[in-house]
Amino acid sequence: MIINTKLEELDIKEVLRYMSSSASNGSENVTDNFLKLINDTIKQSLQYIKSLFVYKKFSIKVIDDETISIDNTSVCLKGKDIVNHLRNCDYIYLIAITLGNELDRQIKIKTYIEPEVSVILDSCGSVAVESIADMIEKDIEENAKKEGYNITWRYSPGYGDLPLQAGKDIIDLLDATKKIGLTTTRSFMMTPCKSVTAIIGLSKTEKDKRENKCDYCNNRENCAFRKKGTRC
Repeated sequence: MIINTKLEELDIKEVLRYMSSSASNGSENVTDNFLKLINDTIKQSLQYIKSLFVYKKFSIKVIDDETISIDNTSVCLKGKDIVNHLRNCDYIYLIAITLGNELDRQIKIKTYIEPEVSVILDSCGSVAVESIADMIEKDIEENAKKEGYNITWRYSPGYGDLPLQAGKDIIDLLDATKKIGLTTTRSFMMTPCKSVTAIIGLSKTEKDKRENKCDYCNNRENCAFRKKGTRC
């Protein structure tokens, strides 16, 4: 499934939350002028964002404690953490999301002429990607329930011991370069930058009750969100 959807709004509280994790201007003491700047920038960001995403269902098989094969492909997911995450699953959905090149371009331009606006735009992009991912997850969960399945939470390359290279595998399996313009660099960083790849498992077992992905994140010890008592 390939979808081009237009976001109509972004939650300013979420934008502030992302800003407080990365910028010197925290969300605790926001002046009226700065709040106006944020609202204005959110409106600008919605003009720059071109949200595109593709996702597809695949059957899987656990090969061993560190390998899951994706049926009818040559791709395997490698790592003890991803195997544990998907061990009881019969299927997975692979997801790729991007906001397009224009938002990236504007963030870079504003870095030199309006640094505060650049930080706000960057946070807007993070909120937008997560909003789209939440929307996709909800759709997958609704379809899974009709088939008698529960879903796992989203798991992305870079969590735990699942290598970033898995992101390129997801992009290739979904033909996301051709379909939505999503690529990776030689170091497997995504381009455009405001993009996400993810995996959701479908299982007949009880729904995964783990509250978040923090325990699997490689940035757990240095995470600015956790230091503030929240999460990304």
